[in-house]
Amino acid sequence: MERHGAQQVNMDQPSSKYGLLITHTDNIGDEIQSLAVRRLLPKLDRYIDRDKINYVFAPSSERILSILNGWWCHNPENWPPSPAIVPLLLSFHLSPFRSPSLGLIPTEVFLSEPAIKYLKHYGPVGARDLGTLEVLQKAGIESYFSGCITLTLERPDVQKENDLIVLNDVPESVAKLVSDRTHKRIVQTTHAGYGNKSLDERFAQAYRLLEIYAKASCVVTTRLHCALPCAAMNTSVLLLDTATDRDRFAGLTEFVHHLTIEQFTSDFSRYSIEDPPLNLRKHLSHRAALIDSAKRFCSGHQEAKPYPFGPVESLQITYAINDKIKSYVNLLRGGRK
Repeated sequence: MERHGAQQVNMDQPSSKYGLLITHTDNIGDEIQSLAVRRLLPKLDRYIDRDKINYVFAPSSERILSILNGWWCHNPENWPPSPAIVPLLLSFHLSPFRSPSLGLIPTEVFLSEPAIKYLKHYGPVGARDLGTLEVLQKAGIESYFSGCITLTLERPDVQKENDLIVLNDVPESVAKLVSDRTHKRIVQTTHAGYGNKSLDERFAQAYRLLEIYAKASCVVTTRLHCALPCAAMNTSVLLLDTATDRDRFAGLTEFVHHLTIEQFTSDFSRYSIEDPPLNLRKHLSHRAALIDSAKRFCSGHQEAKPYPFGPVESLQITYAINDKIKSYVNLLRGGRK
């Protein structure tokens, strides 16, 4: 596996470029996150593939400032990022589950020696959720709970429609119960099924969804990246707790009204879709802090640290990751070499 350790960036007087993370998942929620980050950048010079972040190249006269947010990482074997990137580690999520690529567990890769040095070097790390925060702090990484970058979204300039209820990726049973209990117009949306769309199509659809959520009198959703944008845009929202990996939602559910499906369907008085309660507004201090962090980063009010790895350490990371891949393959084979 080719690595990037020998490349070094001239940090004397480099020009600053701005890179935006993109992904190639089936979930349009990733583009909603990217739209939030794009709003915080002074300009956009290039896209950076999150899952090939070690293969980012730039002239030595340039440095690419990039907010490294979101779910890290479907391809943890491509960690750490290229030395061409100057990162802001914000709204960062680490998964304890095996990736779909080579069977690696992101927390094991990111927090193993010497790869962990990257997070320690460029910290403090803004953890998107309390589960990630706990993992980072146990590993001795300076970190704090930042919340999700989608909390910084602004409301599009669209007219509110008081007769509109939006149901986003809710079970059919929930959709039927809501339909039976309201005379309002119902629109159903989904964040899944966009994996074969072009990047431009995905961004356009993400913006259209935000406009729909901004228009609604009420949104009921199972998706984090629907609920939190609604909170940011001040659209009344109910998050239905269906996540199996509870740590990913820890801390974030406190920013919105949330119920289990059983709670919602058995007693509609818990959350009135006809006259929905105002949002909790508990996210506002996190929103302000996220925006401030991004502004300071983009204005250059942050030390430009040299890349923490030399060629030898880069090779050590490569060997360590390859060993983990071999161990997992061996496990699948039942221990046979």
